[in-house]
Amino acid sequence: MLRSKVIAFLVLFFVSPPFIAKAASTENEAFWQYWQNQMLAKSLSGKFLQEKHIAVLRKPLVSKGTFKVESDKVDWMMTFPITKHFTFDQNGIVDHSKSTNQANVISNDQALKQFSAIFRPLFTGDKTQLQQFFSINIRKLSEDKWELDLRPKDELLRKGLVNVELVINQVVNIIRITETNGDKTLIKLLDVQTVSTPN
Repeated sequence: MLRSKVIAFLVLFFVSPPFIAKAASTENEAFWQYWQNQMLAKSLSGKFLQEKHIAVLRKPLVSKGTFKVESDKVDWMMTFPITKHFTFDQNGIVDHSKSTNQANVISNDQALKQFSAIFRPLFTGDKTQLQQFFSINIRKLSEDKWELDLRPKDELLRKGLVNVELVINQVVNIIRITETNGDKTLIKLLDVQTVSTPN
């Protein structure tokens, strides 16, 4: 009896890890396929509610607005507490100043440039770009709901970012950003619509 238990334990011990790893890998691939199928040739638009929790402040800084994700950029249009329009793309962050009617690049800093470049893939599930900058842990919450924990690989990003968490239910619903200085940002995406883009 004891011998059979020992054998069963050894079989479980040596067989389970590869099996579990394979199952996790299969589930991860299923997620990427699911997300990319959802986002294939589509643009996103909707509203956002952002809470910036600064370590030295008791209450979060709240902002609201609308956003639009296209093939090469993200437009982030704040309507509260002030009106601001930012564009995130591969070249950096652009502030479209209404007072001067000019677009000002505000991301000469290399780390900001990198964050601007990865901002769009956070919405669209570009696996190649995300894996270039992050180690990714995927957890399935329910049939169509997933949670991603993204940890920066790049030294510049690691100086500012601890991690980025995404909650996805067909599209991204929640983005949580934790910075190395203790500040945290919670972004809720509301009334999100997907539109197929023309070929």
